[in-house]
Amino acid sequence: MSEVKLWSQNDNNFNDNNNHLTLFFATCCIIDLFGIFPVIALPRTIIDCGWIGIPLALFLFFIQIYTSIMLGRCWIIAEKLQKNISEKQRYPYSALMELAYGRNAGRLVTVILGLAVIGACVPNLILASQNLQLIGLKLSTYQMDFSYCYWLLILGLICCPLMWIGTPKDLKWVGVISAVSVLSTSLLTWYCLMDTDSEEETIVPPPSWKSVVIAYGILAFQFDVHPMLLTIQVDMKNKNELGIAILIAFLISGGLFLITSALCYTRYGTRIHYNTLQGLDGSTALYVDFVIVCIQIVLSVVVGASPLFQDLEEILHIPSGFGWKRCVLRTLVVLIAVTLAEAIPRFDLIMGLLGGSLMGQLMFIYPPLMYNRLRSLHARSTVQHNNSTIIKQFTPYGTVEEIPTSNRALVFRSHRADLGMEDRLDDIHFLERKPIASVVRSKSFLDMFYLEKVLDMGRISMSEKMANITIITLGVTASAFSTYFTLSDIIEYADFTPPCITNVSLASKLVYSRA
Repeated sequence: MSEVKLWSQNDNNFNDNNNHLTLFFATCCIIDLFGIFPVIALPRTIIDCGWIGIPLALFLFFIQIYTSIMLGRCWIIAEKLQKNISEKQRYPYSALMELAYGRNAGRLVTVILGLAVIGACVPNLILASQNLQLIGLKLSTYQMDFSYCYWLLILGLICCPLMWIGTPKDLKWVGVISAVSVLSTSLLTWYCLMDTDSEEETIVPPPSWKSVVIAYGILAFQFDVHPMLLTIQVDMKNKNELGIAILIAFLISGGLFLITSALCYTRYGTRIHYNTLQGLDGSTALYVDFVIVCIQIVLSVVVGASPLFQDLEEILHIPSGFGWKRCVLRTLVVLIAVTLAEAIPRFDLIMGLLGGSLMGQLMFIYPPLMYNRLRSLHARSTVQHNNSTIIKQFTPYGTVEEIPTSNRALVFRSHRADLGMEDRLDDIHFLERKPIASVVRSKSFLDMFYLEKVLDMGRISMSEKMANITIITLGVTASAFSTYFTLSDIIEYADFTPPCITNVSLASKLVYSRA
């Protein structure tokens, strides 16, 4: 009977390991989180910044990669500091903050993360529903005007069953399909941009502080995968490879964005809409592009909402397996997201607000703070461990001698019975360790993306501390200005364009006029 039980346990472990994310699936999930927004919704914002738009985007890409790596390293360190941290994998970001700064800090992150995730669903749903309205308008030569306000409700119903599935490791094929959709959409969008007549003069405005800080908020929203990164990492077969997945995903999504932005800069300038597909000439390629965009957005919403669902399920003590409680909770969250989408007049405004006020914290502020703290805790625990670890030698006479291993000593003993006790203990032989440089291969650029390297780094250097302080300062300043300017734009815009929740007809006219 015991043999059958042992076989069953091993079989379950085997299946569980197979269900974990490989490097390929993790990369696809991250690309899915970026989604098509860098291609469809970001170019006009960058153009509004003038010539500084592309350099600003590249700078923020670098910072986002850097802080993403820090976040992944934090989990690697946490697994060494707290052996039971894996029990908190349903809320990894909050668990890290709690380990670093206490329970109240963890609760704060839980609230901000929840607001950020549910808020991120709103512009996704708005853009997808507006694209569906555009398809109807263009295919019917502007005869069928089915409002995006109604499409929002339909998309919410479609999302619900997919939301019930589980975590990223249960949705890995959804991530693959979504990543392929992103690539397909990019190719079709480039074709449509080049196929549409653009004989008018291309105008690129001069840079302004307002456009730059608003662009910061939208860029933070577009490329901030930090809320989801740790959820992906804990589901990975090899957590050390998250850094490589981050690098590949950023290179792919960033490359797609840069190519699209270059086309928009050179051919359209300020004539391009905030939804890149609006205003383009109708064609089969454009209609297919619209459909794929909608599919990808739905898939991205499904995967991206996972951290919020797991946090809420942990708080409400809902089992991790499939059940009616999970279905009810996740359906209610989707209902809230749809209601918020019905109350927002324009998707790019909410992106700037969320990016500046919430995503900026999760991207620029918390990762450096946690990284500095956990690196210090790990270095301290390593020193304490080295000082407290001892070699115990049991003699034939029942006595025990203890020698601290930090002395790097080897004790040679003889067990010959014909020797006296004083002759049995040889001199302590101290050994010099080889310099690290002689036993470790030379460092390469890719080393920083293998997260377990952090365990050998020791205390955080002064240059790293200064870099992290600079990032935090820039993040706080930019987030404050971005939130202020975006809020002022929302108030100004709301004066003449009501959201769906107040007037469906007037809200739909905005999409109709820009089709």
